[in-house]
Formats: sequence, structure tokens, C-alpha cells
Amino acid sequence: MKQSANEPGITIDLGTESPLHSATIVISKSKPEKIAMPVLSKFYGIVIGMLYEPRHSAHVRAFYEGQEMVIGLQPVRLIRGDAPARARSMVLEWASRYRRELLNDWQRCATAQAPLSIPPLT
Repeated sequence: MKQSANEPGITIDLGTESPLHSATIVISKSKPEKIAMPVLSKFYGIVIGMLYEPRHSAHVRAFYEGQEMVIGLQPVRLIRGDAPARARSMVLEWASRYRRELLNDWQRCATAQAPLSIPPLT
């Protein structure tokens, strides 16, 4: 499944419909450069991924209808990006509910371990 983000030249490829633990998000900013991140959860058309970046504080990336949000985890907040209010509030609610698990996943990524999947918002 491919989505075009609202930034020119960015394509988000979620690959085939595979089990959640093996799914990845691939962001293509240009033909030679691709960024892959594991998918932590999917719900209501929202896909949540985590890309460990040691120079940044713990965060997740949420994708909805081609838009990207970066959600900080300490505290849970929107760092950047935008999406419809309903999607934004669902992501913030989910991140608040699973904050401990998300921080554990961030630590797993810091030690080169794959993050664990997290239940969707229900």
C-alpha cells in the first residue's frame, strides 16, 4: 500500500499486507534514499512507526492519509506535523495509553533490538 505524503517527493510504502510485527514503513524522499521503520500499530487508517534517532528524544511517527505527525513521548505531545483533529486526538490518546510500552520500545531500539508491536486503539 502506497500513500503520498503532503511533502513533495515523499512516498510512504507500507509494503504488502503482512503480519504487523514484520511490516515496515518505507519513506522515499528521493529515488536513492529510503528510510525504513518498523510498524508498531495500525488503527482506523493510522499507521504508527518508530525510527530510533539517538540525537532526538523518544518519539513515534504517525501516518494518516499521506500526512505525518511526530509525537513526543516525554511528555506525550505533538512535536510536528498535522492531520485531521480526530486522527491527531486518537494518536495522542493511544500514545498516552501505551506510553510505558513505547518508552520500552525506544530503549529496545537504542540497543539494536526490534521494537515490540503495541495493541491498536479500540
